[in-house]
Amino acid sequence: MKFTRHAVMSFREGNVYGSGKPFEYELRGLPPGDQVFINNQADENNHWQILRVKNGVQGDWSGNYPTLDAAQEAIEKEY
Repeated sequence: MKFTRHAVMSFREGNVYGSGKPFEYELRGLPPGDQVFINNQADENNHWQILRVKNGVQGDWSGNYPTLDAAQEAIEKEY
């Protein structure tokens, strides 16, 4: 199963909100009741983490992926 990703949070360039590089994405195309967000933690390791939401219940950020694509591939393997 393949999903599409949509930017939901971006950095600012100047005074325009959301005008910069995205740092959080939502995966779409999941089964009903499932949501997945992938976020660049922007720390010293610049890693990506995954947040799962099941029927409105949010889990914790997890994983330590070197790229956005690697995080998405991990989710795709689960489905």
